[in-house]
Amino acid sequence: MTEHLPRDMRRQQILNAALQLFVERGYEDSSVDEIARVAGLSKGSIYWYFKSKLDILFSLTDRFVEESQAEVVRLAADDKYGTEALYKAHREMDVQKQMDPAKDKLLSQLMGLAARYPEIRERMCEYYRQWDSVTANLVQGAVNNGKFTPVDAKSLAQAIGALYDGLCLRRQLDPQIDIVTVIETIMKLAHDALTHGARPVKGAPVRMAEARR
Repeated sequence: MTEHLPRDMRRQQILNAALQLFVERGYEDSSVDEIARVAGLSKGSIYWYFKSKLDILFSLTDRFVEESQAEVVRLAADDKYGTEALYKAHREMDVQKQMDPAKDKLLSQLMGLAARYPEIRERMCEYYRQWDSVTANLVQGAVNNGKFTPVDAKSLAQAIGALYDGLCLRRQLDPQIDIVTVIETIMKLAHDALTHGARPVKGAPVRMAEARR
């Protein structure tokens, strides 16, 4: 007899089963029937919580993005590293990702699927815009406070995102690549360039409220 669980817990049960299959077999080679089997549920139960396999994929990616963005904003809000968070925060985040390597594999699949499916491409573009906004607001806050010299925060945010994702994809081919060291090296150069000649600006607000959106 199937155990009755709260709706949120049941959704996570299904998402975890889907993630396991997507990573092991690939999204296109996994079926809703198989997701139901791994989750220990009926196929009808899957459709009670999700409209389709694509809906499951989007929900998985939403979960990943939300968790990652929340961590970035938390580190900035706590001011754990100050402006050095630009390069040091990646180490803490990567430790978490190493504990759950499926996230990188899911990202790799999404990039490949986006080239063939317009709806996935559009969703991925929206994810990247969200990431750009979070990072750009954090950088702009440092500029407003005089901790960074004026910079095009949006362009820098896009460059950071492209660097990190590119390295994650490359690690799928070459597991020996040290993503954190590469990012810290490049981002420290950017950090040093941004802090050189910067002067504190009294009373300038940090727009953390925008970063949390």
